[in-house]
Amino acid sequence: MNWGESNWSGAWGGAGAVGGTNVVVLAASFAEMSNRGQEVWPSFGGIHMLANVLVHEGDTRDEPSRGFWFGVSYAANPSGAVSDAWMAAVPSMPDDAGDPFSRCRNSSGQIYGGGHGVNGCGGHIITSLGATSAEASSLIFENWFSVRPDFNDAKGTGYFHARWMCNFDCDTYPFGY
Repeated sequence: MNWGESNWSGAWGGAGAVGGTNVVVLAASFAEMSNRGQEVWPSFGGIHMLANVLVHEGDTRDEPSRGFWFGVSYAANPSGAVSDAWMAAVPSMPDDAGDPFSRCRNSSGQIYGGGHGVNGCGGHIITSLGATSAEASSLIFENWFSVRPDFNDAKGTGYFHARWMCNFDCDTYPFGY
């Protein structure tokens, strides 16, 4: 499945130039595993961004406030970047401190994060692909107005730009992407 092909992007993804989709938001079980971007990249067919739940260890927690917090950022700052809003939703969601399955643990069992929409280690990721590095970078920082027109559609998938926000200290406990 490809999302976002239009007369502006061309039908390079093979789905036909039906267009109309510029941002896709997924909040599904095991939406995107860390270091496995190649599993979701084939879905790009002109979309500007794919906002996803990033699962490093655990699974997506069905957090009903995820969409609310994403939308609050738009209401507060319609000129802000869509990717900033997706990042801001992570710390805004409850940390589920009372749920023993929502915590991340290291090999010695020490808790070092978790919750915030994932029942283990993870967070949110937002990715853009473009025919050039400049295109991928410009798409990831589009605001709520510039993301709407199809003439900004991605023209290919040779380069990617991704941003993520972890629900744990991913500087101390890094994962590769």
